[in-house]
Order: sequence, then structure tokens, then C-alpha cells
Amino acid sequence: LKTASVPFKNLVLKELYPDGTKTPNPLTEERALRSMDLARFISKQEFSRFGNLKGYQVIGVGGVHYYSIGGQFKKTNRIYNQSTLLSKLLERSKLSDKEIDSKYAVTDVTNLALVLGFMQTLKVDQVRPLKINMAHGLLINKDFWN
Repeated sequence: LKTASVPFKNLVLKELYPDGTKTPNPLTEERALRSMDLARFISKQEFSRFGNLKGYQVIGVGGVHYYSIGGQFKKTNRIYNQSTLLSKLLERSKLSDKEIDSKYAVTDVTNLALVLGFMQTLKVDQVRPLKINMAHGLLINKDFWN
């Protein structure tokens, strides 16, 4: 993707904040919803070839899904759906970086908006994050070893 965690946070800062703002937090409910709209706009461009994923089992791979979003739910079962993600986005949009209390506070809340916007565009019912990274996929691909 062209738009991931940090580039999306930077886009939110550029589009929704005065110049020179370093963190999107607290995001506020209004900017949280506008960030989600931004993510939907981006995903319509980047995911046009995927179409509708309704009914598919979707696995979240990488730190955004497992650590950032999963960590904000503070549950051993990190599965989330659009409804739980929206609730968490609106709840956490009120928090400052200090209140978020995360090494990645500047992107944690915008990650919620990013993934939710993508899920809405693709009609993804739920995401099951796994503690793996993209390299695992490469290592099990037969073509890599030929």
C-alpha cells in the first residue's frame, strides 16, 4: 500500500490540523470521523481490484493490527469488527498522547480510523490479527527458495 500508519497520520495532520502540528492527539470525535472518511477515500483508490470481501475471513498481519489496534483493546482475543472499532475510535479520540500511554501514541488512534475506513470500503466483517509479520509469508513461499 502507499498509505500505511505513518503516512496516514501525516495526511491527517496535513488535511485536518494547522501547519506545524506534530501529533493528531487528541483527535476529537469530529476529526476521527473525518479521518475515517479520508481512509475510505484512499482505500477506494488503492483497493479497487479487491472488490467486496464480505464473508471472507480476514487476517490482520503486522504491527498495526496486532500491536496497535489489538493493544488498544487490551484483550487476549484481539478480533475486532467495524462496530467495535468505531466505538474504540470515538472513545480514544478524546485522549492526548500522554493519556494513550504508548510508544506509538501518535499513530495509535489514527490507525483505528485507517483500518476502519479500509474495512468499510472492502465490506470486511471482522479482522483476526495474528502475531506474524510480512516476512513470514515470504519465507513459506516456494518461489522464494527457487
